[in-house]
Amino acid sequence: MASSTGLSRKARLVAIGRRNVMRRARQQGGFWTFAAIGWYGARTLSRLAKRNEEVVYSEALRPGEAVTIRHTTESRRDFARRQAAAKAGAKAAKAKGPESSKRQARRAAKAAAG
Repeated sequence: MASSTGLSRKARLVAIGRRNVMRRARQQGGFWTFAAIGWYGARTLSRLAKRNEEVVYSEALRPGEAVTIRHTTESRRDFARRQAAAKAGAKAAKAKGPESSKRQARRAAKAAAG
């Protein structure tokens, strides 16, 4: 049951505990300072660990329409290999330069003529 403040009983107890730890940390120091650091550190870590989900696309379906969702998984190693191969291919094509394509065109013309 919620109180007039709108907080649940658990939330009120947590708030009271946090206030007491902070008050004691300011007044007494020592252990209570470490308790306060731990309290806020745990709270910060839990906030950072929360998933931030967002809606990327939304559209209403009409009767007879369907949605297909496909997800392909690829390991990081396979992805890195594929990226490296693409990069190497682009680098090799760039290194050959325009002379290579001219030679290929001449050879193709010769083959077609002869």
